[in-house]
Amino acid sequence: MNESNSIENKQPLPLQELLGKILEVPTQSSTRRSLPITGTMQWVNEKFRPISFLDGINAILRGIGQVIFANNPLSGLIILVAIFIHSPWVGIYGLLGAIASTVTAIFLKLNVGAIRNGVLGFNGTLIGLALGTFGSWGNGQGNPLWVFAEKCLAA
Repeated sequence: MNESNSIENKQPLPLQELLGKILEVPTQSSTRRSLPITGTMQWVNEKFRPISFLDGINAILRGIGQVIFANNPLSGLIILVAIFIHSPWVGIYGLLGAIASTVTAIFLKLNVGAIRNGVLGFNGTLIGLALGTFGSWGNGQGNPLWVFAEKCLAA
């Protein structure tokens, strides 16, 4: 009888606490390990902590991966290879867009965590892919002036 009274008297949780309990990330047990290339691969960010050339490549690949909401440099590399297989012209433009937006974010000294996770690189990638798609004609060769427009718009 006491158990039913305590259940009935219990107040409902506020919405934010209820969502927190529902969305709580379970801890991994020591017996179950995932591959190091799965998830967001945050160990790559830790390994390339200072802003360096490899950290820039990591940020650019994460920016390309963010196009499909995958914060993973390996996903970005796979997407970039697929785009290059489909159309090298569009691949070059997408890569240049990711580079332009990431480098601009570094020079403007924006949030380093956002740069490392590709958040500031995916818009440049999308602009580059769009201009590469609409700027090509015939056999896939495009106007070199589109490269200048792409750099300005991606930045």
